[in-house]
Amino acid sequence: MQTQLECRRTKTALARRGAVRVLVVDDDRDIREPLVELLESEHYQVGSACDGQQALMKVLVQWPDIILLDLMMPGMSGWQFLKVMAEHPRLASIPVIVLSAFDVFESQMDVAAAVHPKPFLVEEVLESVHVLAGRADRRPHLMEKDAQ
Repeated sequence: MQTQLECRRTKTALARRGAVRVLVVDDDRDIREPLVELLESEHYQVGSACDGQQALMKVLVQWPDIILLDLMMPGMSGWQFLKVMAEHPRLASIPVIVLSAFDVFESQMDVAAAVHPKPFLVEEVLESVHVLAGRADRRPHLMEKDAQ
């Protein structure tokens, strides 16, 4: 888990750079594609991957600012992806939001900035992304639509 100071530094750095790059990694297209569309509608630059291996290749080329990661995937799982990230100093600094149907306890996820169990509330995931991107003062897009 990131300390408050580390989170503040991450938010400040992301806010200064402008467009925030998010990588959505999930083998379930019915989860991955709507998340990509939602994040794009919130003006994030979004990429996607269907397993850890594809995500690793994209991370090394695109260097996302935030990663949304499923843990249970065929091929390279999210667990294996996290292990590779933890071993690489530059990758280890990228905040990860874990989305998983697998029972994950905070004590197991000291590398995650946030954990959302599936089925998750989209508004909560979006709020986690906003917080990491330094946009915590914004109301999530979906909530704005509901209010109208």
